This record gives sequence, structure tokens and C-alpha cells, in this order.
Amino acid sequence: MIFLKHFDTSKQSLHGVGRVYMTRARKVGDLVPVINERMHWTHNTPLKLYEVSYPRNNLSFGRGFMENRK
Repeated sequence: MIFLKHFDTSKQSLHGVGRVYMTRARKVGDLVPVINERMHWTHNTPLKLYEVSYPRNNLSFGRGFMENRK
């Protein structure tokens, strides 16, 4: 399960957008159309994706989470 958040730079605010279920085999880029749809943005809106990790548990969806972002 992936929790989606949107940071509005103009308002300096963060709000939750929802959650998405993805398998470990999926690519991080597969989230782009899902996020654009949830935010009611056009399908080709460019996004910057960030991973939030915590010191207690620095494991991600799979070993290559950050590597799959390309």
C-alpha cells in the first residue's frame, strides 16, 4: 500500500490524496497516471516523486524502489 500526499508549494501545505495498492513488481512510474487522475490533472502533467523513509525502517517496496524511478 502506498500513501499519496500532495505538497502545494504556493500554500506550503501538505495533504493526503489517498492510497494505492501496487505490487513490488510494478514501477514507480506506474503511479503517474494514477496520481494525475486522482488530482484531476491532464494525463501528461509532469510530476516529481519522492520517497519518504523513516530511520527505524528504511526498507521500501522492494530492493530497487529508488532505482526503478528512471
